Amino acid sequence: MMSHTSTDVADICQHRLRCNLPGRVVRPLVVRPFPRPCPGDVDRDIHQGTACLRSADESQHCGPGRGLRGEHGRKVPFTAMSAAEPGTGPVTFRAMFTEQLRAQREQMGLLQREFADKAHVSLSSVKQYEAGKKKPERKFATWCDAFYGCPGTFGRLYDGMIAESYPSWFGPRVLFEDKAARIHEWEMRGIPGLLQTRSYASAVIRACRPYDSDEELERDAAARIERQSILMRDDPPKLWVVLSEGVLRQAVGGLRVMREQLDHLLSLAEAQGIVLQILPFAVTDAPGVDGPAAMFEFDDSATVAYLEGWGSGRVLKDQKEVAAIATALSMIKGCALSPIDSAQLMTKIRSEL
Repeated sequence: MMSHTSTDVADICQHRLRCNLPGRVVRPLVVRPFPRPCPGDVDRDIHQGTACLRSADESQHCGPGRGLRGEHGRKVPFTAMSAAEPGTGPVTFRAMFTEQLRAQREQMGLLQREFADKAHVSLSSVKQYEAGKKKPERKFATWCDAFYGCPGTFGRLYDGMIAESYPSWFGPRVLFEDKAARIHEWEMRGIPGLLQTRSYASAVIRACRPYDSDEELERDAAARIERQSILMRDDPPKLWVVLSEGVLRQAVGGLRVMREQLDHLLSLAEAQGIVLQILPFAVTDAPGVDGPAAMFEFDDSATVAYLEGWGSGRVLKDQKEVAAIATALSMIKGCALSPIDSAQLMTKIRSEL
């Protein structure tokens, strides 16, 4: 069998592309398995990928849930795009994660079933991970780094995959949600994304962006709901949310949507690990008028805070600033109704719809 040097392979690819006939798709030759990249190589790829993501027109974003736009403003689907298919669109972090996952497995000579047994996940999950159809949990990425001996490689790709569905100013918040052990939040504008129903999410996104297509709106609503998967994990973060009463009374999507949303909130209020309070209209001189705020506590790093405005977000890492947000959140919690009284108020508002 004739062997080819890297120069020969390049010449073959160029010749095949020049000889491509109309109506016939000829793809460049791809040599597998891929060599194992070192973490520095992956860091470079991530940096280049981030630059590609940030080149999108962020001025078109209007709130959380905006996804990656390709050439001419088209939305790029968040499924894996094979490196063997150039020209199909910008390479996403999800594509890099799935390609790396498959390449490392093949380099070790493992079948998908064998790899699934070692990773303690189902065979169907491995197939969906490698096809880019299912997002794994962070602990799977951490396990892959340890198993393949490439510390941080899968973890960094996973971070990029988590954040890339959102504008650059909102991506950090999504990463904080994924990594946090405890989340504290005050919201006075609307139901937070982690607590929204699909119908509520679709309605509020549509109201904000009347000129976008149905496909774009539904894709972004799905991305927002996907964030809630952290609450279904074996070790979900503890969640403590305080909502203004006005959030419950502001009609979004009509009566049916609001009834469904209030029912969902009442269900979450009974869940283990979630504390939900309401700040009623009757409270005078209550803190929180400066706007919404969130705080994220981690088991292995310092607490951070996140402030959000119209199409913008600000991450606070300075511990004096974080302490000020923590104090404000504590005061808001102290002024709000107890969890039991909050549930009663939500039930009352629900009965009025």
